[in-house]
Amino acid sequence: MSNQSVAISGLDDAADTIVTIKPSDIDRLDDTAVAMTRHISVLRFFHETGLATGDYVRFAPELGFMPILIGRDGNPVFLFHFVEVIDEILDYEILVQEFPTLSYSQVAGAIAFLRKISQFNVRNVNIDAVQDDEDLKDPEFDKRLEQALLNQGDVARVLTDNS
Repeated sequence: MSNQSVAISGLDDAADTIVTIKPSDIDRLDDTAVAMTRHISVLRFFHETGLATGDYVRFAPELGFMPILIGRDGNPVFLFHFVEVIDEILDYEILVQEFPTLSYSQVAGAIAFLRKISQFNVRNVNIDAVQDDEDLKDPEFDKRLEQALLNQGDVARVLTDNS
């Protein structure tokens, strides 16, 4: 792509406005389009997988399509949190006996991989970046995360609010 700017006129009916588009603007838009395409592909795969496995795992648009289970009370249970609990109660010794060629590190890495996949969301809220392990054990964390995903602009404030 050249380093020249492109001027476009007539975009605003109310005035003779000339909009200058720089190559960096086009590159940024292209990067955004590529990222959106990736998100759509991943979401489509996850959605189809969810349907094929009983439609228990859902992807609520208002939560950035983060994978959730719906509890009997109608409230979301984040899939990454579900995976964390599995990790906490999992007996690594039995798992390594079942797969003797795997190390404990490989088993832990596989669980970490599943946890990271279960954090997928189109709003790019990085759960690990905004919370430490102490906050994840906080019973109010899921409520604050849900609120953050509902109010994307307030992500930093909501997730760090200790009130």
